Amino acid sequence: MPVAVFDAEVTPSGLSAARPAGMALAHLLEHATPDRTPISGLAGNPPRFAKDVGRAVALWWLARELSGEAEREWRDHWNALLAALYPGDETQTMEAARGGLDALDGYVRDADQIAMTSVLAPYGTPLPAFERARSDLRRMLER
Repeated sequence: MPVAVFDAEVTPSGLSAARPAGMALAHLLEHATPDRTPISGLAGNPPRFAKDVGRAVALWWLARELSGEAEREWRDHWNALLAALYPGDETQTMEAARGGLDALDGYVRDADQIAMTSVLAPYGTPLPAFERARSDLRRMLER
């Protein structure tokens, strides 16, 4: 998806690395209409979108932990990305992203548990912190 790789950073070894803000937005847009296919290998068989949208929340949580400028950095990246890839449709695209995030209603605990076995595993992030990150990300998508 072009959203994930927009303005990718080039590593010292020459590889392109997607920016977390782009990866998160790509996950949210991918699930504007949530993929409810169950993940059979996980307890309770949560839907696939819970993993992907939860990863977007986890990336946001990590970004805030690593930089006091995360909100500005993500906003700047999203604004450039939307202008380049969705000219004239920026508002509708952000509404679709909010829809992806809102799909987590009723699945926040599942998304947190999945994130805690992957991206957030080293941090021991409690559910209330994950919920706050989701709320903050939702607020940011509204601006």
